[in-house]
Amino acid sequence: MRTILFALAFIQAQAVMAGDLAQRLLSKDDKVRSAAWQEMNAAPPSENVKLAPALIAGLTDKDETTRGKAAETLAQAFYRTPQEAPERKAAAKALIKALADDSPSVRSSAADALGRVGIGSEAREAVPALIKLLAQPRQETHDVTIAGMKGKQTIFHDGERRGALEALRHPAAASALPQIIAVLQGKEEDPYVRSRAAFALGAFGDKPEALSALIGAVKDADPGVRGEAACQLGRFRHANAQALAAVASALQDPDAEVRGAAQRCVPSPGAVASSSAKPQAPAPAQAASTKPAAAPPAPAPTPDERKLLREKVLKDCVSEIGLFCHPFQDDARAVVSCLRSNKASLLEACAKSLEAYR
Repeated sequence: MRTILFALAFIQAQAVMAGDLAQRLLSKDDKVRSAAWQEMNAAPPSENVKLAPALIAGLTDKDETTRGKAAETLAQAFYRTPQEAPERKAAAKALIKALADDSPSVRSSAADALGRVGIGSEAREAVPALIKLLAQPRQETHDVTIAGMKGKQTIFHDGERRGALEALRHPAAASALPQIIAVLQGKEEDPYVRSRAAFALGAFGDKPEALSALIGAVKDADPGVRGEAACQLGRFRHANAQALAAVASALQDPDAEVRGAAQRCVPSPGAVASSSAKPQAPAPAQAASTKPAAAPPAPAPTPDERKLLREKVLKDCVSEIGLFCHPFQDDARAVVSCLRSNKASLLEACAKSLEAYR
Protein backbone atom coordinates (compact mmCIF):
# COMPACT_ATOMS: atom_id res chain seq x y z
CA MET A 1 0.00 0.00 0.00
CA ARG A 2 2.81 2.36 0.92
CA THR A 3 4.48 1.63 -2.43
CA ILE A 4 1.29 2.48 -4.31
CA LEU A 5 0.87 5.75 -2.42
CA PHE A 6 4.50 6.65 -3.11
CA ALA A 7 4.01 5.94 -6.83
CA LEU A 8 0.87 8.06 -6.95
CA ALA A 9 2.63 10.91 -5.17
CA PHE A 10 5.53 10.69 -7.61
CA ILE A 11 3.18 10.79 -10.63
CA GLN A 12 1.38 13.79 -9.16
CA ALA A 13 4.67 15.58 -8.55
CA GLN A 14 5.73 14.91 -12.14
CA ALA A 15 2.46 16.38 -13.42
CA VAL A 16 2.94 19.50 -11.29
CA MET A 17 6.50 19.93 -12.60
CA ALA A 18 5.32 19.53 -16.19
CA GLY A 19 2.58 22.09 -15.61
CA ASP A 20 5.10 24.55 -14.16
CA LEU A 21 7.43 24.12 -17.15
CA ALA A 22 4.52 24.59 -19.57
CA GLN A 23 3.58 27.85 -17.84
CA ARG A 24 7.15 29.11 -18.17
CA LEU A 25 7.24 28.06 -21.82
CA LEU A 26 4.23 30.29 -22.48
CA SER A 27 5.49 33.16 -20.34
CA LYS A 28 5.46 36.68 -21.76
CA ASP A 29 8.87 37.21 -20.16
CA ASP A 30 11.47 36.43 -22.84
CA LYS A 31 14.15 35.41 -20.33
CA VAL A 32 11.81 33.03 -18.51
CA ARG A 33 10.64 31.50 -21.77
CA SER A 34 14.22 31.19 -23.09
CA ALA A 35 15.33 29.28 -19.98
CA ALA A 36 12.26 27.03 -20.19
CA TRP A 37 12.95 26.18 -23.83
CA GLN A 38 16.52 25.20 -22.97
CA GLU A 39 15.16 22.96 -20.23
CA MET A 40 12.67 21.37 -22.62
CA ASN A 41 15.27 20.83 -25.36
CA ALA A 42 17.60 19.11 -22.91
CA ALA A 43 14.88 16.71 -21.75
CA PRO A 44 14.22 13.31 -23.41
CA PRO A 45 11.04 12.94 -25.53
CA SER A 46 9.45 10.81 -22.81
CA GLU A 47 9.54 13.84 -20.50
CA ASN A 48 8.30 16.37 -23.03
CA VAL A 49 5.10 14.44 -23.73
CA LYS A 50 4.00 15.31 -20.20
CA LEU A 51 3.69 18.92 -21.34
CA ALA A 52 0.88 18.06 -23.73
CA PRO A 53 -2.18 18.81 -21.55
CA ALA A 54 -0.98 22.28 -20.51
CA LEU A 55 0.21 23.24 -24.00
CA ILE A 56 -2.99 21.97 -25.63
CA ALA A 57 -4.94 24.07 -23.15
CA GLY A 58 -2.83 27.04 -24.19
CA LEU A 59 -4.20 26.74 -27.74
CA THR A 60 -7.56 27.96 -26.47
CA ASP A 61 -6.24 30.76 -24.26
CA LYS A 62 -8.02 34.09 -24.67
CA ASP A 63 -4.70 35.77 -25.47
CA GLU A 64 -3.73 35.50 -29.14
CA THR A 65 0.01 35.59 -28.42
CA THR A 66 -0.27 32.75 -25.91
CA ARG A 67 -2.19 30.62 -28.40
CA GLY A 68 0.54 31.14 -31.00
CA LYS A 69 3.30 30.30 -28.50
CA ALA A 70 1.44 27.16 -27.47
CA ALA A 71 1.39 25.96 -31.09
CA GLU A 72 5.10 26.71 -31.58
CA THR A 73 6.00 24.95 -28.33
CA LEU A 74 3.96 21.86 -29.19
CA ALA A 75 5.95 21.52 -32.40
CA GLN A 76 9.23 21.67 -30.50
CA ALA A 77 8.04 19.32 -27.76
CA PHE A 78 6.85 16.58 -30.11
CA TYR A 79 9.05 16.58 -33.21
CA ARG A 80 11.21 13.81 -31.69
CA THR A 81 8.28 11.82 -30.31
CA PRO A 82 7.12 8.60 -32.04
CA GLN A 83 4.12 9.12 -34.33
CA GLU A 84 2.11 6.48 -32.47
CA ALA A 85 2.43 8.22 -29.08
CA PRO A 86 -1.09 9.04 -27.74
CA GLU A 87 0.07 12.49 -26.61
CA ARG A 88 1.33 13.28 -30.11
CA LYS A 89 -2.03 12.32 -31.59
CA ALA A 90 -3.77 14.55 -29.05
CA ALA A 91 -1.45 17.42 -29.98
CA ALA A 92 -2.18 16.91 -33.69
CA LYS A 93 -5.95 16.96 -33.09
CA ALA A 94 -5.67 20.15 -31.05
CA LEU A 95 -3.55 21.82 -33.74
CA ILE A 96 -6.08 20.84 -36.42
CA LYS A 97 -8.75 22.67 -34.44
CA ALA A 98 -6.42 25.67 -34.13
CA LEU A 99 -6.30 25.89 -37.93
CA ALA A 100 -9.73 27.51 -37.64
CA ASP A 101 -8.59 30.13 -35.07
CA ASP A 102 -9.82 33.70 -35.60
CA SER A 103 -6.23 34.97 -35.72
CA PRO A 104 -4.22 34.56 -38.95
CA SER A 105 -0.98 34.46 -36.95
CA VAL A 106 -2.29 31.62 -34.75
CA ARG A 107 -3.49 29.72 -37.81
CA SER A 108 -0.04 30.15 -39.33
CA SER A 109 1.68 28.90 -36.17
CA ALA A 110 -0.71 25.95 -35.96
CA ALA A 111 -0.05 24.97 -39.57
CA ASP A 112 3.72 25.22 -39.03
CA ALA A 113 3.44 23.14 -35.87
CA LEU A 114 1.30 20.52 -37.57
CA GLY A 115 4.02 20.14 -40.18
CA ARG A 116 6.50 19.38 -37.37
CA VAL A 117 4.22 17.18 -35.28
CA GLY A 118 2.94 15.38 -38.39
CA ILE A 119 -0.63 14.73 -39.47
CA GLY A 120 -0.13 10.96 -39.19
CA SER A 121 -3.34 9.08 -38.49
CA GLU A 122 -5.21 12.38 -38.21
CA ALA A 123 -4.93 13.01 -41.96
CA ARG A 124 -8.67 12.52 -42.50
CA GLU A 125 -9.36 15.60 -40.37
CA ALA A 126 -6.20 17.55 -41.12
CA VAL A 127 -6.13 17.51 -44.92
CA PRO A 128 -9.53 19.24 -45.47
CA ALA A 129 -8.61 21.91 -42.91
CA LEU A 130 -5.24 22.51 -44.57
CA ILE A 131 -6.82 22.64 -48.03
CA LYS A 132 -9.18 25.30 -46.67
CA LEU A 133 -6.17 27.40 -45.65
CA LEU A 134 -4.71 27.01 -49.13
CA ALA A 135 -7.99 28.18 -50.68
CA GLN A 136 -7.66 31.58 -48.99
CA PRO A 137 -6.66 34.54 -51.15
CA ARG A 138 -3.15 35.91 -50.62
CA GLN A 139 -4.60 38.95 -48.86
CA GLU A 140 -7.90 40.47 -47.82
CA THR A 141 -8.84 44.07 -47.07
CA HIS A 142 -11.56 44.90 -44.55
CA ASP A 143 -13.21 48.07 -43.31
CA VAL A 144 -12.34 48.68 -39.65
CA THR A 145 -13.14 51.28 -37.02
CA ILE A 146 -10.43 52.06 -34.46
CA ALA A 147 -10.92 54.73 -31.78
CA GLY A 148 -13.91 56.05 -33.69
CA MET A 149 -11.94 56.39 -36.94
CA LYS A 150 -12.77 54.36 -40.02
CA GLY A 151 -10.07 52.84 -42.18
CA LYS A 152 -8.88 49.80 -44.09
CA GLN A 153 -7.05 46.76 -42.73
CA THR A 154 -5.18 44.34 -44.98
CA ILE A 155 -4.69 40.79 -43.76
CA PHE A 156 -2.03 38.66 -45.45
CA HIS A 157 -2.44 34.89 -45.61
CA ASP A 158 0.87 33.76 -47.13
CA GLY A 159 2.17 32.59 -43.74
CA GLU A 160 -0.81 30.30 -43.18
CA ARG A 161 -0.66 28.94 -46.71
CA ARG A 162 3.09 28.28 -46.48
CA GLY A 163 2.58 26.40 -43.21
CA ALA A 164 -0.27 24.41 -44.74
CA LEU A 165 1.92 23.33 -47.65
CA GLU A 166 4.67 22.10 -45.35
CA ALA A 167 2.13 20.16 -43.28
CA LEU A 168 0.71 18.60 -46.46
CA ARG A 169 4.08 17.03 -47.28
CA HIS A 170 2.80 13.66 -46.14
CA PRO A 171 1.85 10.53 -48.13
CA ALA A 172 -1.59 10.55 -46.48
CA ALA A 173 -2.32 14.00 -48.00
CA ALA A 174 -2.51 12.80 -51.61
CA SER A 175 -6.07 14.14 -51.92
CA ALA A 176 -4.58 17.67 -51.72
CA LEU A 177 -2.40 17.20 -54.81
CA PRO A 178 -4.61 19.31 -57.12
CA GLN A 179 -4.48 22.25 -54.69
CA ILE A 180 -0.73 21.93 -54.11
CA ILE A 181 -0.04 21.83 -57.84
CA ALA A 182 -2.33 24.83 -58.39
CA VAL A 183 -0.25 26.86 -55.92
CA LEU A 184 3.01 25.76 -57.55
CA GLN A 185 1.76 26.83 -60.98
CA GLY A 186 -0.02 30.00 -59.82
CA LYS A 187 1.73 32.95 -61.43
CA GLU A 188 0.19 35.42 -58.97
CA GLU A 189 1.48 33.47 -55.97
CA ASP A 190 4.38 34.55 -53.77
CA PRO A 191 7.53 32.80 -55.09
CA TYR A 192 8.49 31.48 -51.67
CA VAL A 193 5.02 29.99 -51.17
CA ARG A 194 5.33 28.36 -54.60
CA SER A 195 8.69 26.89 -53.59
CA ARG A 196 6.98 25.38 -50.53
CA ALA A 197 4.47 23.77 -52.89
CA ALA A 198 7.39 22.15 -54.72
CA PHE A 199 8.70 21.02 -51.32
CA ALA A 200 5.32 19.44 -50.51
CA LEU A 201 5.25 17.58 -53.83
CA GLY A 202 8.46 15.84 -52.82
CA ALA A 203 6.31 13.42 -50.79
CA PHE A 204 4.40 12.35 -53.91
CA GLY A 205 7.08 11.65 -56.50
CA ASP A 206 5.43 8.29 -57.19
CA LYS A 207 2.35 10.12 -58.47
CA PRO A 208 2.53 10.98 -62.20
CA GLU A 209 0.82 14.37 -61.71
CA ALA A 210 3.27 15.40 -58.97
CA LEU A 211 6.25 14.26 -61.02
CA SER A 212 4.99 16.16 -64.07
CA ALA A 213 4.47 19.35 -62.03
CA LEU A 214 8.00 19.17 -60.58
CA ILE A 215 9.51 18.57 -64.03
CA GLY A 216 7.70 21.66 -65.33
CA ALA A 217 8.78 23.73 -62.32
CA VAL A 218 12.47 23.11 -63.10
CA LYS A 219 11.92 25.57 -65.98
CA ASP A 220 10.16 28.16 -63.81
CA ALA A 221 11.15 31.82 -64.06
CA ASP A 222 11.93 32.04 -60.32
CA PRO A 223 15.27 30.50 -59.28
CA GLY A 224 13.96 29.61 -55.82
CA VAL A 225 11.14 27.57 -57.34
CA ARG A 226 13.49 25.94 -59.87
CA GLY A 227 15.97 25.02 -57.16
CA GLU A 228 13.37 23.48 -54.83
CA ALA A 229 11.75 21.58 -57.70
CA ALA A 230 15.14 20.21 -58.79
CA CYS A 231 15.95 19.24 -55.22
CA GLN A 232 12.70 17.31 -54.75
CA LEU A 233 12.89 15.82 -58.21
CA GLY A 234 16.37 14.53 -57.38
CA ARG A 235 14.78 11.83 -55.21
CA PHE A 236 12.80 10.50 -58.17
CA ARG A 237 15.18 11.25 -61.02
CA HIS A 238 15.08 7.64 -62.23
CA ALA A 239 11.27 7.60 -62.51
CA ASN A 240 11.44 8.38 -66.23
CA ALA A 241 13.66 9.97 -68.87
CA GLN A 242 11.98 13.38 -68.47
CA ALA A 243 12.73 13.47 -64.74
CA LEU A 244 16.36 12.56 -65.30
CA ALA A 245 16.70 15.19 -68.02
CA ALA A 246 15.12 17.84 -65.79
CA VAL A 247 17.59 17.16 -62.98
CA ALA A 248 20.50 17.22 -65.41
CA SER A 249 19.22 20.54 -66.75
CA ALA A 250 19.11 21.98 -63.23
CA LEU A 251 22.70 20.90 -62.63
CA GLN A 252 23.69 23.16 -65.53
CA ASP A 253 21.29 26.00 -64.73
CA PRO A 254 22.80 29.47 -65.27
CA ASP A 255 21.80 30.43 -61.71
CA ALA A 256 24.25 29.31 -59.02
CA GLU A 257 21.45 28.95 -56.46
CA VAL A 258 19.62 26.44 -58.66
CA ARG A 259 22.78 24.46 -59.40
CA GLY A 260 23.61 24.43 -55.71
CA ALA A 261 20.16 23.10 -54.78
CA ALA A 262 20.41 20.35 -57.38
CA GLN A 263 23.95 19.43 -56.30
CA ARG A 264 22.90 19.19 -52.63
CA CYS A 265 19.99 16.86 -53.40
CA VAL A 266 21.56 14.57 -56.01
CA PRO A 267 24.11 12.05 -54.67
CA SER A 268 26.20 11.88 -57.87
CA PRO A 269 25.65 14.96 -60.06
CA GLY A 270 28.25 13.80 -62.61
CA ALA A 271 26.49 10.48 -63.06
CA VAL A 272 23.17 12.23 -63.64
CA ALA A 273 24.62 14.51 -66.28
CA SER A 274 26.30 11.56 -67.97
CA SER A 275 23.31 9.20 -67.93
CA SER A 276 20.97 11.87 -69.28
CA ALA A 277 23.09 12.55 -72.36
CA LYS A 278 21.76 11.54 -75.77
CA PRO A 279 23.91 8.95 -77.58
CA GLN A 280 25.92 10.32 -80.45
CA ALA A 281 26.14 8.44 -83.77
CA PRO A 282 29.51 6.63 -83.92
CA ALA A 283 31.96 7.22 -86.76
CA PRO A 284 31.56 4.53 -89.47
CA ALA A 285 35.04 3.06 -88.95
CA GLN A 286 34.64 2.81 -85.14
CA ALA A 287 30.97 1.89 -84.80
CA ALA A 288 31.67 -1.28 -82.82
CA SER A 289 33.84 0.28 -80.12
CA THR A 290 32.67 3.90 -79.73
CA LYS A 291 30.66 4.67 -76.57
CA PRO A 292 27.89 7.31 -76.46
CA ALA A 293 29.32 10.74 -75.84
CA ALA A 294 28.66 12.08 -72.35
CA ALA A 295 27.32 15.52 -71.68
CA PRO A 296 29.84 17.97 -70.30
CA PRO A 297 29.88 17.98 -66.49
CA ALA A 298 28.02 20.68 -64.62
CA PRO A 299 30.25 23.74 -64.29
CA ALA A 300 31.90 24.04 -60.89
CA PRO A 301 30.81 27.13 -58.95
CA THR A 302 33.21 30.05 -59.12
CA PRO A 303 34.54 31.48 -55.82
CA ASP A 304 31.92 34.24 -55.96
CA GLU A 305 29.18 31.71 -56.65
CA ARG A 306 30.37 29.53 -53.78
CA LYS A 307 30.12 32.54 -51.50
CA LEU A 308 26.56 33.21 -52.68
CA LEU A 309 25.65 29.56 -52.18
CA ARG A 310 27.11 29.60 -48.66
CA GLU A 311 25.03 32.66 -47.84
CA LYS A 312 21.91 31.02 -49.30
CA VAL A 313 22.44 27.80 -47.35
CA LEU A 314 23.11 29.77 -44.16
CA LYS A 315 19.98 31.86 -44.69
CA ASP A 316 17.88 28.73 -45.22
CA CYS A 317 19.40 27.09 -42.15
CA VAL A 318 18.79 30.12 -39.96
CA SER A 319 15.18 30.19 -41.15
CA GLU A 320 14.70 26.53 -40.25
CA ILE A 321 16.62 26.80 -36.98
CA GLY A 322 14.28 29.64 -36.04
CA LEU A 323 11.49 27.08 -35.84
CA PHE A 324 13.53 24.97 -33.42
CA CYS A 325 15.10 27.71 -31.32
CA HIS A 326 12.56 30.46 -31.92
CA PRO A 327 12.61 32.28 -28.56
CA PHE A 328 16.39 32.70 -28.49
CA GLN A 329 16.91 34.67 -31.70
CA ASP A 330 18.33 37.69 -29.87
CA ASP A 331 20.36 35.71 -27.34
CA ALA A 332 23.48 34.19 -28.90
CA ARG A 333 24.40 32.10 -25.85
CA ALA A 334 20.87 30.68 -25.67
CA VAL A 335 20.96 29.83 -29.39
CA VAL A 336 24.20 27.91 -28.90
CA SER A 337 22.69 26.02 -25.98
CA CYS A 338 19.58 25.22 -28.01
CA LEU A 339 21.62 23.92 -30.92
CA ARG A 340 23.83 21.78 -28.71
CA SER A 341 20.81 20.10 -27.16
CA ASN A 342 18.97 19.68 -30.46
CA LYS A 343 19.93 16.52 -32.34
CA ALA A 344 17.65 17.14 -35.33
CA SER A 345 18.95 15.78 -38.61
CA LEU A 346 18.05 19.15 -40.15
CA LEU A 347 20.94 20.80 -38.34
CA GLU A 348 23.32 18.06 -39.46
CA ALA A 349 22.17 18.60 -43.04
CA CYS A 350 22.80 22.33 -42.70
CA ALA A 351 26.31 21.70 -41.44
CA LYS A 352 27.08 19.33 -44.34
CA SER A 353 25.71 21.80 -46.87
CA LEU A 354 27.80 24.63 -45.46
CA GLU A 355 30.87 22.36 -45.44
CA ALA A 356 30.35 21.69 -49.17
CA TYR A 357 30.69 25.40 -49.97
CA ARG A 358 33.60 26.38 -47.72
